[in-house]
Amino acid sequence: MESIELLNTTELNLEIENMFKKEKRFILILSPYLDINDKIQTILSMSSSRIIIYREIEKESKKKKIEEFVEIMPNVEFYCVKHFHAKAYITSGTLIITSLN
Repeated sequence: MESIELLNTTELNLEIENMFKKEKRFILILSPYLDINDKIQTILSMSSSRIIIYREIEKESKKKKIEEFVEIMPNVEFYCVKHFHAKAYITSGTLIITSLN
């Protein structure tokens, strides 16, 4: 095991931004939510990585939110899973597990 760190909210957001900026192969986001801030959206939209988001979809309003997101970020692949509540951010070299929504 290389290292484990406990981060506060500010440190966590910065770490996620940095890991997405430097990734060249793939970005995997596991989250029941699609609340990705503007800065992260910009980073993801400029990324050459394969970007995959797994999230739960139960309500029609969530489907509409995904459709709107795909319009501005067509390079993102979405996979929906029922009863899914994991929260993790994964790249080829880093894994962040969090309760951050």
